[in-house]
Amino acid sequence: MNKKRRRIGILIVTIDKYYQKDLWKGMESYAKKHDIDLMFFCGSPFEAPQWDVSHYNSIYNLINTSELDGLIITTSSLGNYIGKDRLEKYICRYYNIPTVSISFDYPDYQIVQIDNEASVMEMMNHLVLQH
Repeated sequence: MNKKRRRIGILIVTIDKYYQKDLWKGMESYAKKHDIDLMFFCGSPFEAPQWDVSHYNSIYNLINTSELDGLIITTSSLGNYIGKDRLEKYICRYYNIPTVSISFDYPDYQIVQIDNEASVMEMMNHLVLQH
């Protein structure tokens, strides 16, 4: 009996920057090793002030959550101009499937965060104590 491949959707800002590109590569590498299909939905930050990018976000209206087993949302990038609370009005439509937020903490989502404060402290301690 064939096991159904999992399909994960990723909401991400355009992948022409290092952060997004590295996320893409890491997710793609993991998916290949674990037989997972990825569907990338690349838009721009919500309510971005640049007039020529807002239409990119129409891609998010094409997401059919019944076709996905889960969702990963790069919330800090998508909410760059509007913040966590205002971003929630855009992403609350995805509460019906398992979702992971990269950065912003929402009650119904799992979260992945980077501890920038601890990283900066470790870096500074290294520079001061070792060099």
